[in-house]
Amino acid sequence: MKIVTDYPGGNAIIHEIKDNEVLLEQDLKGTSKWWFYWNFKVIDAPVGKVRFTFLNDEVVSPFGPATSTDGVNWTWHTDGFVDHTHFDFEFTGEKERYFSFSLPYQVSHFELFFDKIKVYPTVSRSVLAVSEGGREIPIVNFGNGKKDIFFVARHHCCESVASYVVEGAVYEVLTNQTELFENYRFHVIPFVDIDGVELGEQGKDRPPHDHNRDYIEKPIYNYTKAIYEYIKDKEIDFYLDCHCPLKWGRRQDEPSFYCRPLDNKPESQKFLEYITEISTLPDSAIKFKGDVRQSSSVQSSNGYFSDVKKAKISFTVETPYSGNLEQGYTVENLHQWGANLLKAIEKTLVNGEN
Repeated sequence: MKIVTDYPGGNAIIHEIKDNEVLLEQDLKGTSKWWFYWNFKVIDAPVGKVRFTFLNDEVVSPFGPATSTDGVNWTWHTDGFVDHTHFDFEFTGEKERYFSFSLPYQVSHFELFFDKIKVYPTVSRSVLAVSEGGREIPIVNFGNGKKDIFFVARHHCCESVASYVVEGAVYEVLTNQTELFENYRFHVIPFVDIDGVELGEQGKDRPPHDHNRDYIEKPIYNYTKAIYEYIKDKEIDFYLDCHCPLKWGRRQDEPSFYCRPLDNKPESQKFLEYITEISTLPDSAIKFKGDVRQSSSVQSSNGYFSDVKKAKISFTVETPYSGNLEQGYTVENLHQWGANLLKAIEKTLVNGEN
């Protein structure tokens, strides 16, 4: 049996493989503090049960590992959960199998997504910036209007579930040709820290500061410099920065929002009312239960867009890495949550103009 991480998103340090147990831990590259992301591939595993034991704190979700045979399509292996430092997997002779802390989303996923949406009217794609590692940071645009809506993800590169939420919102606009499509221009940035995404880094608390604390007078990252230039002449009605919170437990098992103080911001308050109403319908797999926290930092993206760019509405949405207390999230769940966010945005902006 061989374990490798030399592929996009790979992350693990293997300490020992003995009998039917693997001792390993997450690689903390790309952070100045402890974090929990890992992603590895097993090649030529013997038939039978193998136990994976993590040596650096609790990093196995309540739903076990996410697993895949192709690195593209992932499901939760809930039956393998032992505790938050161990999981088991019964190998049946497959050539290779991937395991990850959560549902990964790499540049290859985005390319598959873009191939599906590029057939819709007005959809275009360009390069916003070139990263420090020489990777092109894409931006997708569509819509017939002149007012602007932004969807952004992966300021913290390991927060992969956020990317599926963005997909869901975009699908909702394009497949239903909503009123927002006619009245607004959409700007979708799927990867801020694209280097960290592909290198399998943590990204949170990246030294000297991470991408979501770079909204300062003299930013250090190519992305931030480029977004300053890109938005300098735009009047932004809605900005949504998609993240994942801490790993699980307490407030981390349901979606939440960060924003600047909501005093005298009726549109923002309406949005929160609408998303609560829409997402608590019986058929909603992911529900928002009203957890809104005030963001203290103008150096974060939602603070910058709110306080400096004077966006009408600016939020960070935190979508859990794995799921709620009852089920692990699926791509379909996450797409629906993104669609519901879009519906709440539409109700807020369209109703506000009536």
